[in-house]
Amino acid sequence: MTSSYGLSLRDYDKKPKSPYHLARVISKYKKDEFHKTFLNFIKASRPSRLITTPGHTAAREFIINHINTATNKSGSVFVDSFVPDYDKLILKYQDDLKTMSSEFKKGKKFTESMVKFLKSAKGIKGHNVIWEKAGKSKPEEYILLGANYDTLNIDKKTLELAPNSNQPGADNNASAVSILLSMIEVLSELELKRSVRIVFYDFGEIGQAGLENYYSKYIKDDKDNNIYAYLHLKMLGYDSKINDKEKRYGNMLTYISKKDQPNFEKEKSIFETLDDQTRFISKSVRFKTVEGEYLYEKSTLFRESGIPSLVYTQNVLNDFNDKRINSSMDFAETLNIKTLYSNYKYVTSAVSHWLLMLSKK
Repeated sequence: MTSSYGLSLRDYDKKPKSPYHLARVISKYKKDEFHKTFLNFIKASRPSRLITTPGHTAAREFIINHINTATNKSGSVFVDSFVPDYDKLILKYQDDLKTMSSEFKKGKKFTESMVKFLKSAKGIKGHNVIWEKAGKSKPEEYILLGANYDTLNIDKKTLELAPNSNQPGADNNASAVSILLSMIEVLSELELKRSVRIVFYDFGEIGQAGLENYYSKYIKDDKDNNIYAYLHLKMLGYDSKINDKEKRYGNMLTYISKKDQPNFEKEKSIFETLDDQTRFISKSVRFKTVEGEYLYEKSTLFRESGIPSLVYTQNVLNDFNDKRINSSMDFAETLNIKTLYSNYKYVTSAVSHWLLMLSKK
C-alpha cells in the first residue's frame, strides 16, 4: 500500500518471518511505481548529468528529495562533499593514452578534450549522497552498496567529449540509481537487524573520483570495519536476445576476483549465498559470476582493504549496450523495463535477506 510518503507496510510485513514473506513484501513495490521513479530521475536531470551542468545538480537534489519524501525517514541521508584532485585526474587520462596501442591512438582526441574540460571545471566540488540505516540486533555489521549518478557523452564520430550534448544516461547509470532508490523505500519500512549504507557517487564517469574519495575517507584507514560485502551496481537496464549467446532474456553478470586473488573464495561464497536468497522472488533474471576486473577498475577498490567486492551488471560480454552507453542515445525507451524491475527485486531480495538475518550466513 502507499502512504503520504510512498510505500507503507503493515506492522506484520515490517518483520518478515520467512523468505517467502519477504518476497511478497518486496513485490509490494510495483513495477509501475519503480518505472515512475526511473523516468522521473531522468526527466528531473535533463538534458545532462555531466558535472558542471544544471542537470547534474538537479540529479543530486532529486535523490535527496526522493529519499526525504518517499520514505518514513527511519534511515538518514546526508551529502558528503569533496574537492576532486583535478591534476591527478588529468594525469590519469594522459597516462592512459600513453599505454594504448597504436590501434587505439584514436583515443588522443578524447584525452585532449577531457583534459580541456577538466581544466575548465577545476574548483567544482563533488557531492556523494549517502543513505544509511542501523540494524537493531547487530548494528556493527553492515553491507555497503553504491552506484554513480552522473553522465558522460563521447561523440561517436569525433571520439571527443561532447559536454553540450543531451545525456539521458538511462542505462548508465539511471538504471542502478533507480534500483537503489526503490530499495531504500523498502528498507526504510523494514525492521532491520543488521545495518546498511548506500552511496550515490558523484564523478563516477570522471575517473570514479567520488568512489575513490569515499574509499579514502571512510574505508582505507579503518582497520576495524565490519563490512560483509560491497556491491557495486552499474548498467542494469539493457537486455536483449540478439547478442546473447543463449538467445534469451535475463542473463546478467556479477564480477568477482580471480582464483589467484585473496578475496576469491569470500566473494564466490557471498555471491552464492546472496543468489540463493533470491530464488524465492524472481526467476526472470539469472546472474552468473565472471572472474576478473570489471570495465571500471575502481569499482573493486574496496578489495585493497580486504572487503569482498562484487559488481552487478548486464551481460557486457555477450549482450552489451555499447552503442548507446556514453552517448546521446542512451534513452529509457531502449531498455528492458521488465528486466530492470526484476533486477531491482533480485538485488533487494538478496540484501534484505541478509539484513533481516533470515539466513545463517
